[in-house]
Formats: sequence, structure tokens, C-alpha cells
Amino acid sequence: MELPEFKLMRIDHAGRTYRFKRYPETNNHSLQPISAADELLLSGYQSSKVDKKGTALFHDRFGVLACLLHDDKPQFVSTFMSQQRALGNNLAENKLGPLPGEELGILSKLKASQIGLLRVPKSLELFELYLSQFARMAATADPDKPPVLLAGFMTRHFTPALLKIAERYANSVEQGRAVKKARVLTIGEFKKNTPSPDELIHSITYGERTYQQYYGVFSANHIDYATQFLLEYAEKNDWFGLSASEDTRVVDIACGNGVIGAELMAGRPKARLISFDDLSLATLSANKNLPSKRSRIIWDDGLSQIADDSTDLAITNPPFHFGHETNIEVSLSLFKQAKRVLKPNGQLIIVSNRHLNYTSHLRQLFGSVETLMDNPKFEILRARP
Repeated sequence: MELPEFKLMRIDHAGRTYRFKRYPETNNHSLQPISAADELLLSGYQSSKVDKKGTALFHDRFGVLACLLHDDKPQFVSTFMSQQRALGNNLAENKLGPLPGEELGILSKLKASQIGLLRVPKSLELFELYLSQFARMAATADPDKPPVLLAGFMTRHFTPALLKIAERYANSVEQGRAVKKARVLTIGEFKKNTPSPDELIHSITYGERTYQQYYGVFSANHIDYATQFLLEYAEKNDWFGLSASEDTRVVDIACGNGVIGAELMAGRPKARLISFDDLSLATLSANKNLPSKRSRIIWDDGLSQIADDSTDLAITNPPFHFGHETNIEVSLSLFKQAKRVLKPNGQLIIVSNRHLNYTSHLRQLFGSVETLMDNPKFEILRARP
């Protein structure tokens, strides 16, 4: 079968032309919402003879496959809030109604499905969690109709660990030939009694406290080194002058497992915290680690739910990767939004890799920007309105 031709943000499929946009939008026009791995997954899907109703879609970051397979009522596993927004935007762009199938969280149980399509993520732990979710469904499938999972990736991102992880969950793992520098793993004969997604949790110790986080959350085996650098400085410097006796408002931007907010709140009993992250697994992890009575945890990719001029301290170890891409546009958007929510005397604290050169960007947004501490790899910056 000849592969469909993908051109920039457009694809001709099943007699109509679809158009796709990335979300968040990017000024780098080399970054597209469609790749050769999507092509190969679609080709494998079209060639498959199984019942395609309820196809399970994993890590469909921009909703491309969900739009193309709209009529097959796919089950769309939603892992990021930005992914949900991208899906909504591309459904509207192509004048498609809401997904007629299920939209599920990553810890949810799938309905019966004979086939799944997975865009392999950068995080191998997230890959395993997706496998776990599919394997749990496959374990109860009709033995005469065994489900199969197609996992697509660009060959430059291949690692033998992909095969090892897949073999923990399935007895049959076959790697297809490369087409346009992409490959597909065909994974079948799923094993029974494999871990379920909600069992895939790490425990990480920092200081006197232990934090729990689901597979797929950034920095799996220890608190991220940049975060440690920030915490050590903050603890020695009275948390940037934040009062321990006053009613203060703090926002933890891209909170991960919630460790920054938890360490801050431990010594400030009157502080109130809002933590948010684009990754649902991060907010689910933060819910395990933050004091519930003084914390509000939001699954979101921005600060739209936070009021103007409401925040004394916004603090962040911001993301600078989007999958395999190094891209600071998301971080710069978060900084701009943070300025809106800060009180006139509020402050934004950032820890980051020095090579990202956030200082020059912050000076275009804020009245005052200073370096509080640095070392050969990291720096801690403070920006004020």
C-alpha cells in the first residue's frame, strides 16, 4: 500500500483534505504537527483487518490521528492539557464535532479494543504506562480476537530499552522496516498479571520527606538537580523573604510532583498555594504530596484560572523540552502569564539551565531582573514587575 502524502500541515485522507496546527503554537516552522511516524501508524491501521471501532489512541499530541479516525469512534487517551486543547483546535479546524468515542485519562480503564495506536513518547516511563493501560484491557479480551498495539517512532529516537519494556508486557514484539526514517513496533500476545497504571509509582526522598510520583513525571529517581539547587538556596535565604506569619499567596508553575510547594509550605503555615502542570500525572502526583487544606492543584497548561494581581510569589523550574524538541517558547509564555498574576510587589523566581539565557527574555517583560545564585550549570533568577 502506498503511504498517504503528508504536506506541511495538510493531509489528504479518505477523500478529504485535513489541516492541522500545533498547540501551543510555535514560531519555528520546521516543527510540524505531523511526522513520518504518524504516516506509518496510519498505514498500519489501514492495512489491519481487525474491527477498528473504539481504537485506542495514545500520545496523539496534536489530535492528528483522532481527527483522521473520527468516524471509527476512537478512545483518546488524554495525558496533557495542551493535548486536549490541540485536539479541540484541530477538530474545529476540520469542522468535526466532538469525538464520538471516549476521551479517557491515563489511569482510566479502556473499553474493549482490537487495535491501539501509540506515538512513542520521549519518556520511556510514559511509554511503559501506556503499555500497562493497554495490557490491562487486553488481559480480558476475547482470546479469538487478541488486541494488537502499533507503536510508531522516528528511528533516531530508537533505544533497545523500548524492546525490553515492551517484552515485559507482551510475548510478541516485532520491529518493522524503516520508512522515511520511521518505524513501527507491532506488539501483541499481551501477558496477564502485569502492573496496572496506578501501580507504577516511585517514592523519592528529599530531606526528611518522601514524595510519591507516577511513572512519566519528570526526574524519576531523584529530585531534579536544578530543583535541589533552588531548594537549597531558598532554605538558606528565608524563601526569598516570604513571610512565615502572614497570609501569602504562592503559585508553583509546572509543579511536577509538588516538591517545591511542599517544602515551602512546611515552614509557612499561613501560606496558600496554587500548583499546576500540563501533565495530568504530575498533578495526580502533587495531590499525594501537598497539604490538601492549603493547596489548590490544577491540571492546566497555563495561568488562566489565576486572578490578576493575586500572587506574592510565583516560582518555577520551567519546562524547556516539548517531547524530543528543545523549545523555550512554552516557558516564555508562562513567564508572560506570571507577570499578569503577580502583585505589584510580587516576584517570579526561576531556576534554569544557564545556557537557556532566560535573562535577556525576562528583561523584555519585567522591570527588574537579577541573578540570585548560579553555578556552572544552573542559575536562580528573580524578576519583579
